[in-house]
Amino acid sequence: MPSALFQEVEFPEGRGGRIVRTHLHRPALTGNKDEAYLGGGRMCVKALFHLSRIHRDAHLLITGGRPRSMEERFAGKVGGVSEASVMRAYFNELAGQARSVKIVAESRTTEDDATAILDVVQSGQFETAIVVGMGFRLPRARLILERLAERTKRTSVADRVQFVDAEQFLPEHFDEFVAMNQSAAYALTMRQERYGVEKLLKG
Repeated sequence: MPSALFQEVEFPEGRGGRIVRTHLHRPALTGNKDEAYLGGGRMCVKALFHLSRIHRDAHLLITGGRPRSMEERFAGKVGGVSEASVMRAYFNELAGQARSVKIVAESRTTEDDATAILDVVQSGQFETAIVVGMGFRLPRARLILERLAERTKRTSVADRVQFVDAEQFLPEHFDEFVAMNQSAAYALTMRQERYGVEKLLKG
C-alpha cells in the first residue's frame, strides 16, 4: 500500500518527460524528494469513509484500474489487484466491516473515471454524485468530466456531479497537508496538473 500522500513516479521519457500514473506496487517515498509524486488515494478513502457516515444511505463507488506498466512488469502475477480493489479493502478496514462498495477496476485514465461517473449518474438510480478527490486534482478532473459530457451530449448528467476536496474532511491531517504544499513533490505534481489544465483549455 502506498503512503498516505506520496508515491514514486515513473518518467517514461526521461526525467524531463511527462508523468504518467502512480502505481500501487511502487514503494512509498518521503515527500521532500524530487522524484516523489503526490498520490492521496488513502486520504480520499478516509474522506469517503467520513462522508459515508454522514450520508448513510449513499451508494459507494471507487474507481481505479491497473496501469499497463504494472501489468507488463508483473506479467499477470498481480491477479485481480487494482487501485480500486486496494482502496475498497482499506475502506472496509476503516469501517470495521465489509460494506457494499462497488468498484470500477478497468479505468486507466481520469477520463475513464469520468466516463464511469457519468454512466452511473445517467443510469437514473441517483439524483447526485459526489466525487471526492485531493483538492489539487479537482480543477483538471472537473474539466475532463465537462469536456467528456459535451462530447457525449450528457451535460445535463454532468450538472448532477459535485466535486469535493478530501482535505476538508480530514482536519487531523492538517500538518501533513501543510508539509505537502511545501514539498518538492507538490511542485512537481502541480506542474503536471497545470500542463493538463492548459491542454484542456486550449481544446
